[in-house]
Amino acid sequence: MTEFKIDDLSDNLLDFAVGVAEGVNPQWVMIMTGYKTIIAWDNDHGHRHGYRPSSDPRVGLPIADREHIDSGYCGKDANPDWVGMWWAELGEGIYNYAQGAKNCHSIGRTRLEAMMRCRLKISSPNKRTITMMGNVSLTQGSNKVSGGR
Repeated sequence: MTEFKIDDLSDNLLDFAVGVAEGVNPQWVMIMTGYKTIIAWDNDHGHRHGYRPSSDPRVGLPIADREHIDSGYCGKDANPDWVGMWWAELGEGIYNYAQGAKNCHSIGRTRLEAMMRCRLKISSPNKRTITMMGNVSLTQGSNKVSGGR
């Protein structure tokens, strides 16, 4: 098992983690195209489909809508560390303090990156890290995912 800090996830590893959290087909296929790794899965007919919820609105926005994740741009009046970034969190009235649920406030370089980090925090017991089964790893600085479940 490998533990990752949610706020450090981006690109392929973020997409992979969201796929795991969403229960996407467990037969992952890693396709190397030049220097970039693309995460995909096989459907029942053997066709491969890209899965990029952190960069493809057709995949990420339905997840955000279902989870009631709101987002916005951090303008000049935001925390100086966040200016030019995007925020995401559960919409007002969605989270339930009585049951101990907490918000999933996240920051990202793009709207979808922030939203998908928030999606992972929703399912994380501590709202900070996720643990993935198997030997998933990230090569530091390259954003290449290896292993799988």
